[in-house]
Amino acid sequence: MSRRNQLLLVAAALVWGAALALLQPWRGGAHERTSAAVRPLFPDLPDRLEEVVRIEVRGPDGGLTHLSARGGRWWVDEREHPADPLRLVQLTESLQNLETRDPVSVNPENFSVYDVGPGQGTRVTLLDAEGGVVADWILGKLRSQEVESGAVPVLEFYMRRADGDEVYLSGDAIQPPTDPADWLDTRFLAAVEDDDVDWVERQDLVGGESWRIERGAGDDEPKWWLAAPPPRRPAWDFAGDSLVYTLIGLRAVDVAQRLDPDAEPPESMGFTRDRFRVGVGDDVLTLELGGSDGAGHRYLRVGRLPWVYLLDDFTVDQLRQATADMLPPPDDGDAPDLEAPSASDGGGPGAIEDHGEGER
Repeated sequence: MSRRNQLLLVAAALVWGAALALLQPWRGGAHERTSAAVRPLFPDLPDRLEEVVRIEVRGPDGGLTHLSARGGRWWVDEREHPADPLRLVQLTESLQNLETRDPVSVNPENFSVYDVGPGQGTRVTLLDAEGGVVADWILGKLRSQEVESGAVPVLEFYMRRADGDEVYLSGDAIQPPTDPADWLDTRFLAAVEDDDVDWVERQDLVGGESWRIERGAGDDEPKWWLAAPPPRRPAWDFAGDSLVYTLIGLRAVDVAQRLDPDAEPPESMGFTRDRFRVGVGDDVLTLELGGSDGAGHRYLRVGRLPWVYLLDDFTVDQLRQATADMLPPPDDGDAPDLEAPSASDGGGPGAIEDHGEGER
């Protein structure tokens, strides 16, 4: 082989070797390499989730919530009240689903750009019984987008593991609340379906708007009856349905105070002005309304629970319907013109009595 051909062969080998080093075909194409780099942000979390007994949620504005597992359930420590299990499931499932799909930076000097630096963003820390960290996550700001172009905006947050430098962009991350009030389990009728509510009773203890509304017994009857005050007569379907809708969706906005066993609320809370009783089969839930807290809420007691809650004024207005509002409007063409049967509960004239249903 001539010297010229030898030189060409060596040059070709060098070029071929450089191409192999650059392209690395044994690693697959760009798609395969990208897929291989995508992994769970917290790969050990599913196996260690049962070890978690404490969760801290800290916001940049000073908001802080401590959640702890005690006595077979989760509690909001700042309120000494059970935590909302649905919110907890949403948070832990979200953390398990996070992936290292869209890296945007590995430089700690850029943390502040994405609001994932010390004291920035929302930080969620999961701890075990010994105080060991199971997962530690920082959620930064939303990715800014040009909306003028007409493109559909996508909610994507910047995020990182608190023990790492890699910053990722995620469309699966959710913004957890940092206010303890948002973690409270105060959906008192969450497990009740609309059709499960048989009757609702209002006892107006400072006025004259007491009433009792009952669900009709069958298709040949009106959907709702105004059973008290007498005479018993058909009620407005919308009034009954909206009342049930309000009760099932009712949620206290916060806890005002936890009471000692057998203690009564302070007189300054103004109990009791209205008492509502909700019949669900053989069970009865009692709600008692007190006075205003001066900030757009009313004090609320629920059955025998040891807490005094705060209920927003809008929900209070939906509950405190006047008797006239329970009747069909005069021009309602759908209002049934039926003669009401005699009341089955034996309520006395003009009064709403305790019918003996078991309280819960």
